[in-house]
This record gives sequence, structure tokens and C-alpha cells, in this order.
Amino acid sequence: MIRYVEYITPEEYMALRKMVGWVEFPLEQAQACIDKAYMILGVRDDEKAIGVVRLLWDGGYIAFLSDVIVDPEYQGQGIGRKLVEASIGKLKAGMKPGYKVKLTLNSAIGKEAFYEKFGFRVRPNEDAGPGMDQWLIKEESAMKEFYIDSDGIRLHAKLDRVNENEKGPLCILIHGFTGHMEEDHIIAAQKAMNEAGVSVLRVEMYGHGKSDGQFKDHTLYKWVTNALAAVHYAKELDFVTDLYLCGHSQGGLLTMLIAGMCPDAFKAVIPLSPAWMIPEICRQGSVLGTEFDPLHIPDEVGTADWTLSGDYIRVAQTIHVEDEIARYHGPVLIIHGDEDEAVPYAYGVKAAELYENAKLVTIHGDDHCYTRHLKEMAEAVKEFFAGEQR
Repeated sequence: MIRYVEYITPEEYMALRKMVGWVEFPLEQAQACIDKAYMILGVRDDEKAIGVVRLLWDGGYIAFLSDVIVDPEYQGQGIGRKLVEASIGKLKAGMKPGYKVKLTLNSAIGKEAFYEKFGFRVRPNEDAGPGMDQWLIKEESAMKEFYIDSDGIRLHAKLDRVNENEKGPLCILIHGFTGHMEEDHIIAAQKAMNEAGVSVLRVEMYGHGKSDGQFKDHTLYKWVTNALAAVHYAKELDFVTDLYLCGHSQGGLLTMLIAGMCPDAFKAVIPLSPAWMIPEICRQGSVLGTEFDPLHIPDEVGTADWTLSGDYIRVAQTIHVEDEIARYHGPVLIIHGDEDEAVPYAYGVKAAELYENAKLVTIHGDDHCYTRHLKEMAEAVKEFFAGEQR
């Protein structure tokens, strides 16, 4: 049974456009076409989508009738007529007394006579010249999205290449505790690296973002295993000339650990607001403001916003970051806000003193995620990498 409904999926919308030979575009864009239409009317034969029309109107004097599509197998049954009539009726119902609205459309070749039945006039005519249009196409990003295997755990990853046809440096970029790869400060760092000519591999760790695992069950050991898997993956990419490692907060701690474990793998490392005090405070009986008995660790610790297994504490207590700092002799860039509310700025200063070849960039008046002076952090990253590429 044929019925008219005020919805269509982006997949169905694209399938209908393909069926009549019209341009296709990404599903995200198709969804926007549906969501932002003044009216969307789909036609279904039972559950099969066989037609659609979109009416665009912003409340002003111009409206646009778009995508009048009927499956060729169902044409000639008056479906197209009902779609156009419904669109005109919807527009008239929305007009206030005294309104004047010009309804326009782009007719498919050979369909002009069909639209003339509803009062449309072919252009050019005595009042208007021929219609004009153009397609604007933005080239696809060099970003690729995929998963990296880490002992059976899928790690969500995105690779942002600077140039698909040339070899060059790559930086692995890792988020922090409760974070993910799309946070503003992670994206700002990624873009700064790309602008400096460095491709970026963003990877989400166990229990975070779209990677496998539950947040509650993540530990630093699991993150170390994950990071090593990301390093192995990056080293096998045939375009990589030099490898870098950068992480924020707990990802900064992870950067410091992995740099010590694989000192020959990285040309330089960049800890951002590194939370390398975590093992120390866990030994003292505290983690991110939550207190516990360090000798009798509970099954769970946490706040109203997050919960961790006691194994997170047990693992952290065994880690001594200073040992890994001593193992790494390459260049280190530490960027830290001096009003960091999560990781005291003093830890950034201390790390810079302990490393053999470190530079500390202080973002004055900034917090843990650089929300006040994000551009300064990005500029520091870009300047560092620009210097590396000279």
C-alpha cells in the first residue's frame, strides 16, 4: 500500500537520488538535507521508499522545491503530482496574510511541461533570464578512520595525513583521563602539527572514546599495552620518516612512560599538562581528589562523575615515572598552564628539570585543557615542530 510519510532515512534518500542518476553525497550531508528542510515528504510502498520531495523555505520571500523524485517503476501513477501539490499546500499554509513568496525549482530535462501544470514558468521568459547554478565540491580530507588491534582490544584511531603522496614525520597523539580524540585541545594540537608538516595518528585508549573496554576497568598497564600497539602500527607505515609521541594529562604520563620504554623510537616527545603525579599520589592514598587507604585498596574508587576499579590504583602504585624519564635522552617539549586545576604546574617544572633535554613552555593564566589560551598552546606545538623540520 502506497502511503505518504514525513520522514525518510539518509540512506533511502541517497538511493533514490542514485536511482534517477542525480549527484550523491555523504550520509552526514544527506541527514542535514532532511533535518533542515521546511518540509520533507517521503512515499513508501509498505516499507520500501519509492519517492521523496523536499521543500526549503526560511520564512522569507524565496522558497525552493527540491528533489522531486519518484522511483521509475512507480512513475505515471500521480505520485509526483501529489508531492508537488503537498509542497505548495505546505508553503501556503505557512504564509501569513499579505505574504508574497516566489517558489522556484530546477526542472530535470524534459520535465518542464509537468511543472507548468502547477503554474511554474520556464526560464528564460519576459521577466527573468535563464537560471544558473554550479556545484561546489570540497576535496575529501586525507583523514582515515580505522581500528588498531591491541591484544584483541580494538583501539579507535584517525590518521590525518599532510600529503598522501609524500613521506614525512608522524606524531602519535593521545588524550587524557576521561578524554577522547575530538576534544578541543586534542584537535588544536593535531591541526598545529598538520600545519607544521607533521601527519598525526590520534588513538583512543582502552575504555575511552570509541575504543573497546569499559572506563571503569582501564589501568595504566592496559594503556601502556595500547600505546605500544599504536607505536608498532605507526612504525610499519611506509610513509613515516620520523616518529613523535604526544599526550595530554594521563596521556602525557603515558607519553613519558613509552618514551622511556622505547627511547630510540621517537625523535622527540611532547607531554601536555602531564599527569605524572598519578603513581605518586596513588601510593599516598589519593587519586583525583578521592581519598582511600593505600595499604587496603577498595574494590572501587571514584566520584559522582566517574568510577575506577581498585586495580587502577594497584597498577599505578607500581609505576615510577622518574625511571622512564632517565631513560629518554631526546628532545622533550612540555606545555603546562600555570593555573592548572588538575595537575599542579610544579610537576611540569619538575619534569623539565629531570629530563636531560627538555623545554618547558608555560601558558600563563591557563588551566588543564588550555580553555583560556588554546591558541597559545597550539602555537607552541606548531613552533616546536616547525623547528624540528628545519
